[in-house]
Amino acid sequence: MNDNTMNGDVKNDNEVNEKKYDVGLVGVWYSNNYGSIATNYGLNRVLEGLGYSVLMIDKIKMENDGELSMTHARRFAKEHYDISPYYSMEEFEKLNELCDIFMVGSDQIWNWAVSRQVGKIYYLDFVDESKKKIAYGSSWGHVSDWTPVNERPKITELFKRFSGISVREDEAVIKSRERYRVMAKHVLDPVFLADRGIYDALATKSRYQESEPYILTYILDPTPEKREALLHVSEKKGLKLINLLDGLPWSFVENMKKLGLDAVADVQIEEWLYYIQNSEFMITDSFHGAAFATLYEKSFIPIVNKQRGEVRLTSYTKMIGVAERLIFDPLKIIDNPLCLEPMDYDKIKSTILSKREECQNWLKHILETPKELLPSVALPENAVLSKLKQKECAGCSACINKCPTGAMFFSEDEWGYYRSEMAYDKCINCGMCSDTCPALKLPQNDNTDAPVCFAFTAEEGDVLKSSSSGGVFSLLAEEAFKRKGSVSGAAWKTDFSVEHIMIDNLEELYKLQKSKYVQSYLGNVFARILEKLEGGEFVLFTGCPCQVAGLKGYVGKEYEHLVLVDLLCGNAPSTLFFQKYIAGSFPQGVNKYEFRYKGQGWNAEIVKVTTKADNTIVLQGAKEDDFQRVYHNHTMCAPHCEDCKYQQVPRFGDLTIGDFWGIGGRDSAITTEQGVSVILCNNEKGRRFFDCIPAEKIRLKKEVPLEWLGGNGYAIKNARNYCSPGRDLFYQAIQSMSFSEAVDYALKPHQGKYNRLYQTTSMPLQFDSNYIHFAFDHDVWEEHIIRGKTTLVVKDGMYHKLGRYARLPFYKPLMKGKEYLFSVRFKLKSESNVLNFHIKDSGSGLIQIIYSYHIPADSNGAKWVTITERFVPDSHVYDEFMVGASQVKGLDNYLAFDYINISQC
Repeated sequence: MNDNTMNGDVKNDNEVNEKKYDVGLVGVWYSNNYGSIATNYGLNRVLEGLGYSVLMIDKIKMENDGELSMTHARRFAKEHYDISPYYSMEEFEKLNELCDIFMVGSDQIWNWAVSRQVGKIYYLDFVDESKKKIAYGSSWGHVSDWTPVNERPKITELFKRFSGISVREDEAVIKSRERYRVMAKHVLDPVFLADRGIYDALATKSRYQESEPYILTYILDPTPEKREALLHVSEKKGLKLINLLDGLPWSFVENMKKLGLDAVADVQIEEWLYYIQNSEFMITDSFHGAAFATLYEKSFIPIVNKQRGEVRLTSYTKMIGVAERLIFDPLKIIDNPLCLEPMDYDKIKSTILSKREECQNWLKHILETPKELLPSVALPENAVLSKLKQKECAGCSACINKCPTGAMFFSEDEWGYYRSEMAYDKCINCGMCSDTCPALKLPQNDNTDAPVCFAFTAEEGDVLKSSSSGGVFSLLAEEAFKRKGSVSGAAWKTDFSVEHIMIDNLEELYKLQKSKYVQSYLGNVFARILEKLEGGEFVLFTGCPCQVAGLKGYVGKEYEHLVLVDLLCGNAPSTLFFQKYIAGSFPQGVNKYEFRYKGQGWNAEIVKVTTKADNTIVLQGAKEDDFQRVYHNHTMCAPHCEDCKYQQVPRFGDLTIGDFWGIGGRDSAITTEQGVSVILCNNEKGRRFFDCIPAEKIRLKKEVPLEWLGGNGYAIKNARNYCSPGRDLFYQAIQSMSFSEAVDYALKPHQGKYNRLYQTTSMPLQFDSNYIHFAFDHDVWEEHIIRGKTTLVVKDGMYHKLGRYARLPFYKPLMKGKEYLFSVRFKLKSESNVLNFHIKDSGSGLIQIIYSYHIPADSNGAKWVTITERFVPDSHVYDEFMVGASQVKGLDNYLAFDYINISQC
C-alpha cells in the first residue's frame, strides 16, 4: 500500500461521467467506523453478485466536511466503488437520472441524531415516485426513537412510498408497525448475505501480521471495568491481548488512555478483518465486532454497549441462539467461567444459513418484481395489527381463528409470549380480526356485576388430591361428559410448555387438572369449539379471563350448550421464562412438575418436581424456588396482564373458579386442609350448570359474601392487576442471563452485584466500620462511631414498626446447605429480652435467624458480649446481615459492634 494515497482531497464530481446504474445505494459507507465500511461493502457485493450495477451515493455537500479528506474509509471507497457526484441537498434529485432503483442500507441510518443532518435523504425523499425504493437491514439502533413527534407523520408517508422495508433488529419490526404504520421484515445484517471470501480477500492485504496466538479485543467505549475484564480473560486463557479501538483516527489517543492498555494504531478495514480472522478468542462491545466474530466462527464475549444501542446486540445474539453469553456488566466476566467456554458453531451456522437464504430470497423478490406488482408496505388499515400494540395482545387466538384467509398466525415475542402475527400478502383487509379482538373491543357482556359467591369442596378424596384447591373443576368436567360433551383446558406438553387441548372422556381429565402458571398456546381450539357448537355438541371451556373473553367474542353469540369458566388469574408468565427456569434449576432434567403440591396441605407455595432420574424434589416457597421469587410478587407479570381489563366483575365466564384463600379466617367452621374452591355464578346459565353437581359429591357448598374473595383474581370492583417495580429489569436480564441471575438482577440492589470492597477476602462478611456502614431508614435509626466502634441507636417510638432493619451487604453469596461460622462482639442496652441476628434477602425480604441472644435481666450494656456460632443457610438468596429496631428499644438504648464476621467452615 502506498501511504501517499492517504493525503489530499476527494474530487468526485466527474467520476461517474453520466453512466447509468441499476441501484443507487444510500448509506454511511464513508464513515470511518469499521462496521459501516464492512456492511456497505457486503451489500454492494451482494447486489453486484445478483447482476446489478451499483452506484454508492455520496454524502450531502457540506461546508468544511472533515470526512471528505482522504480518511481510511474514503481510501477504501475509492478503490472499490463507483461513487456519485458530490451534490447539495437541493441537487440530490439529479440522482434519479443515474439510477433505476434506490436502496437505503444498514446501520443506524434512521437514528434521528444521524438522519437529521441530511434532511430526509435516508428516507429516500428525493426519489421519483416511478422508481423502486428499498430498505435493507436499516436501523434506529436503539429501543428509543428520538425522532421528534412532529416529524413522524412526514416520515410515515415517506415509508409508505417504499416497495420493501426490512430492518436489522426485531424491535424495529414493532416500531415500524406501531409508530410508522408500515410492514417491515426482520433480516440479517448485510455482512451475512455476502460470501465470506470477499472479506478474506481484504484481510490478505493487511499491512500487519501476528506470529503468536492472541485474544482480540475490539472496544468502542473503554472503561476501567472492561479493562479489568480483558486482563482477566488474558490471564485465564494464557494469551496476549491485541486491542483495537474505534476507527475514528482523531479519537485514538483518548480512547487508548481510557482503556489503559496499548492498542494497535492506524488500523484500516483490512487490518481489522485480519485481526478478527486470525484471533483465538474475541471480546467486543460492538455489534459488528460480534457479527464478524460469528462470521469467522470465533468464540467471543459480547458486552452490551448501552450508549451505542444495546438492542443491536440483544436482538442479534438472540437470533443466533447465544443470548446467554451476552454481558451487561463487564465484571461479571470475572465471576462467570461460562464466558470462556467455546461456542458450538454447528447450530449457529445452521441458524445463519437458514436465515441467510430467507433474506436473500426476500431481497431478490423485491429487486426482481415489477414495482406495480409489489404489495404496499402500508399496514392494512382494518387489520388488527394496524390497531393493536403488540404488548396489548394477550394471545387469545380469536383473530387467528377468525381470519378467512389464514393470514393470521402465532409468533413468540422477545420474551416468549404468544402474540398474533400476520402474513400481509394474504390479508384482504376485511377487518374480521379487528372485530373479534377483545383487546380492541370487549365482547358484549350481560353477566351480573354482583355474582353469587360460593365456597366449595368436593367430597371424594381422590378428586381433592388431583386438584389444586377444592376440586370444583373436576366435577364440572364430569357434568360435561354426562352430556356427551367436550372439555377444553390447559395441559402440559413434554417440553414444559402449555397448550389448550380438548378431551371428551374422564380418563384424560388428569391432563387438565392442577394449576399451570404459564401462558397457554390456544392454536385452533376456538375453531374446533365452534365446529362442535354448530353441530349441537356440549362444550365446557376453561381458561384465563382474557382467553374466555376472546372465545366469547369469537363465537359471537350465546350458546346454551357452551359453558365458559374463567379463572381467578394473577398473571401467566411465558413458556420461555418457565423453560429457562427448569433448565437452570434442574440440570438433571425433569419428568414431571407439579405446582401447588398438597403433600403438606393446601398451599400456594409448594412445588413437587420429579427428575429424569426419578428423584423427588419438594420446594417450599421463595426461599427455595426461584420461580416463586418472581411469580407471586408479579416481577414476571406480562405487559398484557398488567392492569388487566378482563378480571373485574362483570366477569366474562358463566362461572369463575379459583382458590378461596383466607376462607378459614372468615369462617372457622370450614375445613381447609385439602383446599377450598371459590365459585362465582355470573349468570343463570352458569348457576344452573353448577347446581347440577350431585349433592353426594359435595362436602361443602356454602354461599358467602363476595367481599370475602378479597384481592384474589382482582374480581372485586376497583381492584387492578399490577407489575412489580423490578419487572422491566427482569425482562431485560432474562434474555441473556440464567433464570436465577435474572431474578437477582431484578430484585436485589445494584442488580445482584456483591460489594467488591474486599476483593481478596474469602469471607462473605467482614465488617470494618472504617470502610462500610449499615444501611437503614434514617427516620428510624442513627449510626455513630463511638471510640472507634459502630453504634446503632433507634429513635424514640420507631422500634415497634415492622421492617425497620439495619443491614450490611455481603461481599460474597452464601450457599444453601453449606456450614458457616458466625462470630460477633457487641454491646447491647435494651428493654427487650432477646436480640436476633439474621441473614436476609435484600430483594424479597426473606430472612433466617442465625442466632438468638437472650439478654440477661441484669444487663446494663456495659460489657462486651462475644458469640461464635455455626449455622447453615436454608436458601441461596441471602445477601445481607440484619438486625431489627424492635430489639434495640428504649430511651438511650443502643447496639454497638466491635466486629461481625461470617466465614465458611
